[in-house]
Amino acid sequence: PHFKLFSIIMRPKTNSVQQQQQQPGQPAAAAAPAGYQGASKAITVPAYDAAWDDLALEVQLPWPLGVLLTRRHMERYTALFQLLLRLKRVQLALEQAWQELGRLCGRRGGGTSASDISPLLQLRQHMGHIISNLQIYLQLDVVESNYAKLQDKIAAAQDFAEAEHAHERFLHSLVTQSFLSHNSLVKQIGEVFGQTRALCSLVRGARERGIDWIQVKEVHAAFDKTMSSLYVNLQSKTLQQYDKAPYLRQLYLRLDFNGYIKQQNMRHLQIHKTVPGPWSQLVRQQQQRPWQQQH
Repeated sequence: PHFKLFSIIMRPKTNSVQQQQQQPGQPAAAAAPAGYQGASKAITVPAYDAAWDDLALEVQLPWPLGVLLTRRHMERYTALFQLLLRLKRVQLALEQAWQELGRLCGRRGGGTSASDISPLLQLRQHMGHIISNLQIYLQLDVVESNYAKLQDKIAAAQDFAEAEHAHERFLHSLVTQSFLSHNSLVKQIGEVFGQTRALCSLVRGARERGIDWIQVKEVHAAFDKTMSSLYVNLQSKTLQQYDKAPYLRQLYLRLDFNGYIKQQNMRHLQIHKTVPGPWSQLVRQQQQRPWQQQH
């Protein structure tokens, strides 16, 4: 029944979590309990689609819930909602791209085979692996596990102060383990969102205009560069010194459970100045002949 208290609204871009905390004249947020380092740190959400990124949560809470869930709390819940929503939209876009590539290779694909577009299929698969595992990490390792702890703490609370403290710990854990307060990780995840959006746009136009292998190669190179930086960042000795370390390792383990990505990352660092083999012939063919439809 409490879900009826929530609604989804379109909020202007100027009302982001980070900007609201910095507006002059605004009342200061309630102080977090002792022991929370960086609890008041500004948080940001990686952008994906300007037309939908303004979606936010709004809630009208009856007394006494408003005492437990303040405006500062709702801003953080909104940020987590926006992150999970954008992740889901990226995942759906990649699934639609997979279906479109399947149609391209089908009977009506004009003779295009999977081997002809294997670099494109592999790139979409790699992007799907990153997005799916990031979503699993957030939903299972972050939200579900911390919510189970919150339920236990609330059940054992002797008074309102203990319940309030348990909720503060819960929300702080969600924000910290989602890395929304870590600018470099947010920036890299945002770059991945943008690269998947660019790839899906190219795939959508492939049946009418053909595959632009030059643009696909550019997206691939940008994605490889971002992922190399992301994997290095997840293993950074500087970050390992902070309270995020266990969760960084957990996310990295999900992304690279068999060590394959680490090997590919090392290979990419060695040959980043050369054009990968599968792309050479495709790019050369497109440069040597005018744009044509692949029917």
